[in-house]
Amino acid sequence: AQDYKADIKVLDGSGMLVGQAAQAYFVWRNKMPEILPVVKALKSGELK
Repeated sequence: AQDYKADIKVLDGSGMLVGQAAQAYFVWRNKMPEILPVVKALKSGELK
């Protein structure tokens, strides 16, 4: 097998998780929460 080196961007799905949670929150509360601060906090390790 050959060793291939590629510039591949990998996504962990945390943005989608937070986005789906925000949509569910909107259904229950009729208010759309901020998504970006939560994604940043999740990725920085602030949220565990």
